[in-house]
Amino acid sequence: SKDIYNQISSFEISKIGAINNRNPKYWLSTIRNSIFNMIHTKYDGDTAALYTAILLGDKSHISDDYTTKLLRTGVWQSIYSPYIHITLLTLIAGLFWTGTKRNRALLTMLLIYSVFNLGNPNILKASGLMIFMIAYRSIFGYSNKMQQLSALVLVMTLINPMLCYSRGFILSIAST
Repeated sequence: SKDIYNQISSFEISKIGAINNRNPKYWLSTIRNSIFNMIHTKYDGDTAALYTAILLGDKSHISDDYTTKLLRTGVWQSIYSPYIHITLLTLIAGLFWTGTKRNRALLTMLLIYSVFNLGNPNILKASGLMIFMIAYRSIFGYSNKMQQLSALVLVMTLINPMLCYSRGFILSIAST
């Protein structure tokens, strides 16, 4: 409400001390850094920024002019990486497995995706909601999105009460 916030971005990882190689955030940072470098060696300008936004969820490299064009055409809302990634994971699980095997594979992929993105509440909300939906449907035979969303919000705010002050989290929950 006071418009006070802090954001830290990093474009390079360097070892300055002992690093815990078993930490999922270390591997996520390494993977993100290599994807970012690969994109920016093959593409430049807004094309590279658009690929970075879709694949890594980082929209900060898109120029103001291009952002205006994306907003005017309605594409800006489509560049919401958690749903793009979850849709791709669902597609992959649907192509390779059927029935309960598909649900188990999708749950496993979503859990891994969630662990690697613990710092992003929007990704946690999107993947958590999908996990709740799959689990709820397999247990009870039907799905109730409002009950699952309520349970997810309760669990997430019990784990991290500071989410109550996150504008993005509150807007994401309200829009869902």
